[in-house]
Amino acid sequence: MVKVNCILSILCILHNVHVTIAYPGGPSYPINVEKHNYTDAEGVLLQGFLSNTNPITDDGSQKQYPAVIVLHDQDGPNEYEQQRATLIAQELGYVGFAADIYGFGVALPPDDGGW
Repeated sequence: MVKVNCILSILCILHNVHVTIAYPGGPSYPINVEKHNYTDAEGVLLQGFLSNTNPITDDGSQKQYPAVIVLHDQDGPNEYEQQRATLIAQELGYVGFAADIYGFGVALPPDDGGW
C-alpha cells in the first residue's frame, strides 16, 4: 500500500526524457515513455515509466487526467509494461505509468513453475 501511494505521487512529476522503442516479438506499437526514478517509504530506489500524451499549455500548466498504473510480473517493468502504458495514454487518453515494485536493477530468481 505504501508503494502505491508513492507511485501515485510520482505521477505529478513530468520530465522531458523520452524513450521510443518497438517491442520485439510483440505488436508493432511504438513505446513512448519517460523514465522516472523515485523511492518507496523504505528508501528503495525504483524506476517507473510514464506515458502522457496530453499537451502542456502555453503557460506551462497541464490539465489533470486520470491515471492507470501498470504493474509488472517477475521480470520487472520491461518493454511489455512500457508498451501497455503507452497504449493506455495514446488510445484512451489517460496517463499510463509502468511502475517498478521490486527496486531498480533488482533481479529475482527464475520462476521454477511451482507453488
